[in-house]
Amino acid sequence: MVAEGVPNTRSIYEAARRAGTRTPILDVVYAVIYENVPPAEALDRLFRQVPRMESE
Repeated sequence: MVAEGVPNTRSIYEAARRAGTRTPILDVVYAVIYENVPPAEALDRLFRQVPRMESE
């Protein structure tokens, strides 16, 4: 059985790319599920990002 969020991750990720939306958490979740990035590496990527204001 596949968790509901797994297929939704791909469709939301693709929609965000088309819209040009920043989705840092979704990006690392997608990387773990679909790009075989180890979870620890994905978290490291997330935590190393420079914080930005929502309006940027």
